[in-house]
Amino acid sequence: MSLLQSAVEAVLFYHPAVWWVSSRIRREREHCCDDIAVAVSGDCLSYAKALSRMAEMRGPAAACAVAASGGALKARIARLLGTDQVSAFPLPATALLVMMAGTATAFAAHGATHAQSTALLLPFAPGQALDQTPPLSIVVDTSCLIQPESDSSILGDHEDAFRDDAICHLESVHSSQHVEEKIADGERTRFLVEIKEQEYVLLNPTDAPALFTVRHYVPQDWSINSDPRPSGTDGATALFAVHAGPGQRVHLHVGMSRTYPIGPD
Repeated sequence: MSLLQSAVEAVLFYHPAVWWVSSRIRREREHCCDDIAVAVSGDCLSYAKALSRMAEMRGPAAACAVAASGGALKARIARLLGTDQVSAFPLPATALLVMMAGTATAFAAHGATHAQSTALLLPFAPGQALDQTPPLSIVVDTSCLIQPESDSSILGDHEDAFRDDAICHLESVHSSQHVEEKIADGERTRFLVEIKEQEYVLLNPTDAPALFTVRHYVPQDWSINSDPRPSGTDGATALFAVHAGPGQRVHLHVGMSRTYPIGPD
């Protein structure tokens, strides 16, 4: 289980939900170890004192330091003594197993379909709570201009939209058209299909997780026909939410098409 968890963390490191699930799993694993130790020794107080003594032997700063497996030693001692506060998000063991299974499934699907650099759309449900700080925001438009709504660390001295090819640039822009034909009830209908595609290359230049919001303009009578799908719309603009880990470069492919009938010739 530990090896599987480490593998999932390594591949899906840019997904905040994975960090949260992993931290909860480590915390519950420490609690299980503490419970087993108390059950074997039969003395909760002595075990708590041993943990406290171990922290003292490691130095004054270690008393509140994070344990090697990810949990707070001070919180473990408080839990053993029954003085810890009830978590706002209790996580039964069954829920942990369900989330770990879901994460493992996501890991398998990720490895089977996309490389690490492929854009991953991960919209959060309203009210979703995570232990981590929300990712910083980077907003770009169809032409890769960075918008003023972006995080201040990205904007710097800029007050208006600006271009930074290191953060966002278009790797390719293609237009094409072809004719399709349909025969129904002996009647032949021909259609002209126009296609526009472009590939965004997005780089998170910071040492913190980032959420790119790509605002892709969709003209009238055109529709998005690529995968991933937009996470939302704003009028004539399709919104793509793309997560990028610290220093990570991701690609987002957006394709549009429109179809209209033409004559038989």
